[in-house]
Amino acid sequence: MNEIKIGYFADGPWAHQAFDLLIRDKTIHMLFICVRYDTQDNTLKNYAAEHNIDYINNSNINSDVFFDQVKKYKCDLFVSMSFKQIWVRIYVCSRCLVRRSSTIWLDIKILFMTVRKVILRDGISSEGEVTMSKLTRTFKGNYHE
Repeated sequence: MNEIKIGYFADGPWAHQAFDLLIRDKTIHMLFICVRYDTQDNTLKNYAAEHNIDYINNSNINSDVFFDQVKKYKCDLFVSMSFKQIWVRIYVCSRCLVRRSSTIWLDIKILFMTVRKVILRDGISSEGEVTMSKLTRTFKGNYHE
């Protein structure tokens, strides 16, 4: 299986925990960590140095300069965890389309789709059950085990 090349936009304790999971997965290759510009958190900077991952701190992730910098990594996927800035333009990764430009209409559409799923109980319970069946698999390190 080929490695998935990711760019990681992150900040804070949730991002630290997610980093631990991502870095242990041998099918994932993290190419860079981009933190919030105003971060006071050095944990991800230390992780980047320890794992030889590029560390980026940019005040405007929507600038042409930043966009050109990120394109050079040729990521398959961007992962955003506790990150304050928002993408407002479309970027085509080698295997995916990434767009993070929420509009009020998109937010409303997602809200109604969620409410519809809950009302129709679509994906909420197992067949013949009141709730989903108990998760019996445990995850240790690499979630593909």
